[in-house]
Amino acid sequence: LRGHAGVVGAVAFRPDGRLLATASWDKTVRLWDPATGAEAGALAGHGGVVTAVAFRPDGGALASGGWDLTARLWDPDARQPGRVIEGHKRMVTGVAWAPDGHTLATASWDKTVRLWDAATGAARAVLKGHTGDVTAVAAAPGGRLLASAGLDHTVRLWDLPGGAEGGVLTGHTGE
Repeated sequence: LRGHAGVVGAVAFRPDGRLLATASWDKTVRLWDPATGAEAGALAGHGGVVTAVAFRPDGGALASGGWDLTARLWDPDARQPGRVIEGHKRMVTGVAWAPDGHTLATASWDKTVRLWDAATGAARAVLKGHTGDVTAVAAAPGGRLLASAGLDHTVRLWDLPGGAEGGVLTGHTGE
């Protein structure tokens, strides 16, 4: 798939498999029809590199995160921007939806994971524990568990929806 003018750093399939989102250093998210390879739209609005994309579990919304310190929500069908979520002090490097589809988790180089009410953009919790930049976040499907990865060589587990720390996985010896 060709169309981005910069490095492509993240990809995500819509849960039904009919749409693929890609995030790029060219400050855009692009949507693709994976069956044909045709570009289905470009989403512009980030003020810097886009580092992460994730579809809501029902496929009705797309979240992206970037170097402009924001997470952004998009309507993937209308190809329209939605809410801008702000609160991190450094770049947003990961986005993940909780299985309920109402909570968005974001990871950042400010060493935190944040939980947001996707409908209002209100912060629900700031998860602290990493001693290095947080690079990724993922929610367990159908569960109440969130995982975050950091440059501190750890993976931290968090309880959803509140964000209580549920454990630290160690063993990695590098970033």
